[in-house]
Order: sequence, then structure tokens, then C-alpha cells
Amino acid sequence: MRLKLAILMFLCAAMTVVAQEFTYVDWNVLKADSFPAYYNEVIPLEEDYNDYRYEVTLDYPEYKQLTAKETKDVANWAESLPSEPLVTTNVTVSRKKGFLDVSFIPIVKRGKTCYKLMSFKMKIHRQPQFIKRNSALKSSSSRYVENSVLAQGRWVKIGITADGVYRLTPSDLQKMGFRDVSRVKLFGYGGHVQDEKINADTDFDDLEEVPLYRDQRGVLFYGKGLISWSAPDASGKSTHRSNTYANQACYFLTEGDAPLSIRVGNEGVTATERLTTVPSNTLYKKEEYSWYSAGRTFYESFNYASSNTRSYLLETIDAVPSDPAQLTISFSANSSSAFSVTPTVNGEQQTKFTIAKVPSSYYAAMETTKTYQVKSLLKKDNSGTQVILTSKQGVDARLSYIELNYVRHLKLTTPCLSFRHHKSGKANFVINTNGRAHVQLWRLGRRGEPMAEMKGVLQGTTYTVPVDDATREYVAVDVDADYPSPAYIGEIPNQNLHALSFADMVIIIPASGELYAQAERLAEAHRAMDGMRVHVVRADMVYNEFSSGTPDATAYRRMMKMFYDRATNESDMPRYLLLFGDGVWDNRMLTSATRGLDPNQYLLCYESQNSLSHTSSYVMEDYFGLLDDGEGASLKENKVDLGIGRFPVTSERQAQIMVDKTI
Repeated sequence: MRLKLAILMFLCAAMTVVAQEFTYVDWNVLKADSFPAYYNEVIPLEEDYNDYRYEVTLDYPEYKQLTAKETKDVANWAESLPSEPLVTTNVTVSRKKGFLDVSFIPIVKRGKTCYKLMSFKMKIHRQPQFIKRNSALKSSSSRYVENSVLAQGRWVKIGITADGVYRLTPSDLQKMGFRDVSRVKLFGYGGHVQDEKINADTDFDDLEEVPLYRDQRGVLFYGKGLISWSAPDASGKSTHRSNTYANQACYFLTEGDAPLSIRVGNEGVTATERLTTVPSNTLYKKEEYSWYSAGRTFYESFNYASSNTRSYLLETIDAVPSDPAQLTISFSANSSSAFSVTPTVNGEQQTKFTIAKVPSSYYAAMETTKTYQVKSLLKKDNSGTQVILTSKQGVDARLSYIELNYVRHLKLTTPCLSFRHHKSGKANFVINTNGRAHVQLWRLGRRGEPMAEMKGVLQGTTYTVPVDDATREYVAVDVDADYPSPAYIGEIPNQNLHALSFADMVIIIPASGELYAQAERLAEAHRAMDGMRVHVVRADMVYNEFSSGTPDATAYRRMMKMFYDRATNESDMPRYLLLFGDGVWDNRMLTSATRGLDPNQYLLCYESQNSLSHTSSYVMEDYFGLLDDGEGASLKENKVDLGIGRFPVTSERQAQIMVDKTI
């Protein structure tokens, strides 16, 4: 049992020590059983908590030997217990106030005997630390615009699925209602899934304008689709990431004066290093099947139980055969015993890798990911890289994905080529234009820094372009080539969530709008009965301003963070978020069980990465309440800043019943 928090403070040089009164561990609450027992405590910190780092020690510990039964119960995990408790500390934030999370296992092992901690006195050691302040973290006015660009003008939403260059012809634009190509503007940042750790320096707020390349054939732009790749590491390896919320990545078109032009981004840059090859990657991934109705990972529908061998051909354009490649295979199976999968790459058999057996009925399957260093990259006919996977006969097994990271020549075999290098600093990209007459190199944009053209020198078929940072994202473009057109989604009405005032509660309804009347009835009841400030917003409006129109669960959180960051006192911070609509674990509705559902009738769910365990796969609404800077990467440590609930309704009648009961 925790006694009162003591206020004894001792100054020791630059360190402050805060001592607490004795704590007596209640072993009626903690259990010495088959799972490790943790003692956890959350301690409020002073307002200047961010200026210090914290350590905790346990003084005057009193122990008691475990009983024979307790010793037997902890045997499966107690072997590596230390002789003294290992105390971990973590500074967390909730509603802009600091807390110190303290945790340790209150059982120790000395020799062959285990003891449980009965009492102790905790001391908090506080050491000053230097923190480099970022002005962007202090000013909500500089982080968020007062009004969304969608508040005025005529807007059309368009969609793509993959990264690449797209063309909008005068005919395309006329069909969308734009008569003057020279006045057309593009806004948005596409469909790469948003980072779950919110970063004030790099995350987009409202829609930003994208510079367009213009010629007599219309406009060109580079769009970001639904699969993103991490920056290559020192070996050139990247990993992919799918947007598990959306089937289409979105941008917005409007028209107006002074459209943004592509500026020159490398004036005055000179470099000596010449880069003629770049890291490249290719992916085989079919998201068709789920072992268990939870999580965000999907698998190929092909079942290796019907045929234990399957061949895959990966495209490897302009690969450098002499340079090593890295092949990553992620494979899953439901097997009562461990079994092996053997890859063959271009006829060369690789070492097998093992999929563990399903340990219990709590697991739907098991998965293993293995990376190989591949020497023989290209087939003799240069048609790509052939991968054959062979597994044990009769076992239910499915492929998750195959990634291939390789080195390619910087040659414009295709109309456009996107790339980034792992070498930081200045360098010359030496591009083989392959006889293409009008090639440009664009450096892709990021928050506050729009896309720019990198000017170079063309000599014959070699285009040499100096850049100040080779690790940025670039795309070499033949501006005369043919490119696909984005899909027309439709015209959208004006909206302005950024202009909403402070709110005690925000209610999000599905994009169909069919639940609006009942949600507004509930909102009005809270206004009248509780004196609360309540906003009702549609999910598609949230996506439009906080995820470039692309469905993304983090958009809900980013909107709530805007209200939270703008508040200068406790009374103006949002208190509640109500998700007024049902959710489906399969957010994109890819599986047979969900394929016929209408996404506009549902709200998104935040899913665990684990997609195979009945006990470790979950939907977690608390994610939407992690509103302090830097939160989202550690769900166990981050603290929720508001109350979150959901009405799992899909019809107005269901909504009416819920509202009636609530009122």
C-alpha cells in the first residue's frame, strides 16, 4: 500500500534527492505466479520536469523468502532474476503535466533462493539536463493555420494508388470543370501512412501546395501512393510500409492566381563525388487473406497446403549483377510442428529457414522473416529475379511478402525513376538519360519546403546534377513521356475544421453523414444539460484536412491534437472524443467477410501490428488520445489525454437508441 508522498528534499551538489515514506508491498494484489509480477507507480512531477533526468533507488528494502508453492509458480521465469530489483523509470506526459513512471519486479534471487520485497523507501534522484528547445514546439499559432485552404474556392479530389509521375491533360482538367490550365493548383501530400509518433517539425498540418510542371500537354506532378519505403541504411537496405487504412491516395485540385512553380533547389551547389548507381528495391505483396480477424497484416491467398512450391518473378531493372542484393522473405504457417521453407533464387538454392510450431490454441499461425545476401541476382535473359519457395507438403502456409533490395544503374530506362542514396552530403548524380532529350531531376518536397528542380549539365546522354544531400528523395523525369492520369473522385464542398473553436467534446461520424442528426441531437443534449462545447464532424472532412483526403486513423488524433495544443489552460483542453460509428478490424475491407461493406458507413480502427495471436492482437481506441509531442511510438508508456468512447452503430435507428439511452 502506498503511504502519503513525502516532501523531503536534499541538495547534493547539482542533484536533488526526493525521498518518500516507506512503501509496503501488498502481495494480496501482486502475485508470485507463472507470469512476472511488476510493481508500478506513477509520481507527479513539478512543472519544470523537462529540465531534469530522473533515477530511482530503493533504500532499506525488506525481503521475505518465497513459499515452496510460490517458488514453483515462478520457476519458469525466475532463473535470470537479479539479486537486487532493477528499477526502470520513464518520464511521461498527460494533459501537459509530467509524471514519472517507476517499474520493477519485486522478486529477487540470491543463490538458489527467491525472495519477495515487502517494504522499501523510494528515493528519486533528479539531475539537471540541457534541453535544446524547438520553437515549433512552443507556438501553436505557428504550428496550425487559422483556416484550411479548403475553406474557399472550388475543390476537386483526385486519387492514385502508387508512387510515380502523373499527367493531367487539358481534356482531363476540362472534364473536372477547370478551363484555364495555367491557373490550376494542386494540394496535398498523398497516401503514405502517417507516422504514429507525431513530430511537430516534419508532420504536415493543413494541405500544402505542390508545384506543377506545365507544358502544352497539361501538367505533371509526382504523387505518393499507398506503399512507402524507409530511407536506405548503410548497406542500401530499405523496408516497405503499407497504408493499412486506405485503398486510394488523394490530392486536391483548385484554381487561383499565382500557382506555385517549381523553383531551382541547387543554386550554388558544387560537388566532386560521382554517383552512377543507387540503392533500389522491389516488392511482391498480395494482401488477400488473414489468419485471424484482427491486426494489420494480410497474406497472399495462395495456400501452400495445396501445392508446396510456388515461383515468383521480381522486376530488377538495370540491376548491377556484380553488387550483392538482399532478399527478405516473410512467411507464415499454421503447423503443429516446426517446419522449414527453402528459397531458390535464380536456380541457386539458399539455406532453409524455419517457421516455429503454433505454441497453443491462442495463436492462429506463426510467422518468420528471413533476409539473405544474394549473389546471383539476374536471370540469364535479364528478365528479373526468380524466387521459388518450397515448403513441407500439406501444411497450411502463406506468404506475407518478398522484398528485394539491390543496386541499380542510374539509367532512365523507364520514363521516371525515383531514388535516394544512403550517402549523406554533397554529391553529383550522374544519370544516363538513355537518349531521352528532356530529362529533369526533381527533389521531392517535405513540410514547409516544396518540390524543387535540381539543375544539371547534359553532355551527350549523361546528365550530371549536383545536390547538397544525396539522402533526400529524388525523381528523374522525362517530361516528354506519357504518364497515367489520376482518377477523378469528385468535387468536395468547402470546409474549415481548423477554424473551429475550443471544444470539450468532439463527435466524429462516418463519411456517409447518415448519423449526423442523431449525433447532433446528442451534442445538443450535452450543450444544454452539461454546458459542454461540442463539435460534430464527418470522418471524410477530418481526412481532408489532416491526412490529405486519404483515410488514416492518425488523422483523428491529429485533429484532436490541434485542439489540445491550442489550449492555453486546462479548461480549454478537449475532454472527450466520441467515435459515433462502428468500426471493422479490416479497415480496407479486403477479406471475404468484409468485402461487401461500405467504408463510408464506418469509422477507422487502430489495430495492433500483431495479427496472429488471440491475446496480443487488439483494437485500441486509446491511441486517439495520445496528444503530447513525441507520443505514439510507445503505447505502453504514453498516457491518454482525454476520454474516448465509441457507439458501434451503423444505422440511424441504432444511433437513435443509443442517444435515447444516453440522454
